[in-house]
Amino acid sequence: MLYGLFEDLEISKGLNGSGTLTSVTWMLAFGVIISWFFIFYHKKVIGDFVNALFEAGAESEETAKTVVEIGQERNVSALNRYSKSVTLQKLIICDATEADPKSGKLKIDENTKFYVEELHRDRLKSMYNPKGNSMIFMLIGAIALVVFAIVIGIAA
Repeated sequence: MLYGLFEDLEISKGLNGSGTLTSVTWMLAFGVIISWFFIFYHKKVIGDFVNALFEAGAESEETAKTVVEIGQERNVSALNRYSKSVTLQKLIICDATEADPKSGKLKIDENTKFYVEELHRDRLKSMYNPKGNSMIFMLIGAIALVVFAIVIGIAA
């Protein structure tokens, strides 16, 4: 009975009626493309914050800089990510100790100072180097994935 319902609805034919292989290929292609853009955005936003700390010479508690001093006061996404991320809080040290009781996020304001210890410099450079991911390579990869999905759709 349930099988007959699926046949009537033609669920097995996929989104465009050509088969599930085509549908799965398109979903995978779009999923990969969306994840690339998310990774690019993440590396760009946090990478700008990290690079600003490197360029300002914020390497110790004595040389720690505020977001205003490094020109990142408008980088709200990076500050929100930092306030939630335990990993970032271990790699980038700040003098904020108060947390919001409801969300558990650190309270960061314009007077909060940040620095990166020498021990974590290389790891941060490899994790958040925005120069490593170029938008042009992402676009070329996205076009290649779309062409691949079209070829699979034609072949199926």
